[in-house]
Amino acid sequence: MKLQKTHYFGGHPKFVRETGDCAFQFDDSGITFLDGGFMRKFTIPWNEVQQITVDGPEQAQNRYTVTRLAFLGWFALALKKDLSQSFVTVSTNEYTIGFMAPKASAGELRARFAPFRLKHPAAFQGD
Repeated sequence: MKLQKTHYFGGHPKFVRETGDCAFQFDDSGITFLDGGFMRKFTIPWNEVQQITVDGPEQAQNRYTVTRLAFLGWFALALKKDLSQSFVTVSTNEYTIGFMAPKASAGELRARFAPFRLKHPAAFQGD
């Protein structure tokens, strides 16, 4: 499954800067970040994923953890309540990345994650 036109908030040690117009590819090898939608920058193997959460804009504003604020910052406080967007965090033991999928609601994205939830249930326990 590929999520295109996402906005990456940073967090991975190999690619720390925030950037828009990127993509995330979810497959059997893990979660791959594609800068510009096609240039592979990093892959997080499934065995390193500790937790994946998917939030809508309302949930993202209400979930004030230090990690989330580090990625969403004050942007999270100023979000318009656009229900067609979702916020995803992927945590490992060493870092947490965050990105926004502007064209998919949290419910739609959770449904698209269903095959991965079956194969990697531990990663989705907090969602």
